Amino acid sequence: MEQTTIGPDTVAWLQIDMFDLKSEEIEKGPAEGIPVLFGHGDIFPALEKALLGKKEGDVVNVTLEPEDAFGESDPELIKAVPLNLLGDNVEEGMRLEGVPNDP
Repeated sequence: MEQTTIGPDTVAWLQIDMFDLKSEEIEKGPAEGIPVLFGHGDIFPALEKALLGKKEGDVVNVTLEPEDAFGESDPELIKAVPLNLLGDNVEEGMRLEGVPNDP
């Protein structure tokens, strides 16, 4: 039986591990992988392009430039917030998206 290749309208389970430019692991994806439906804008276009035509068991290394992912970092969007304003389940050094009661 021939293996299915990744293409439009194909669902593939991807095991994605992320590394920085120094090859240090940033995040390890779940062992069971995550399902992705191809051809519907569910992942970054550059990543989808790199995976098209691949089959089960293929290993692909992709380096995404900021413009191919979330964009350049904007230091203007980073705010230091007193820890006592964030509730009980927050510890110093954590990264948060959005701040309660912040317009």
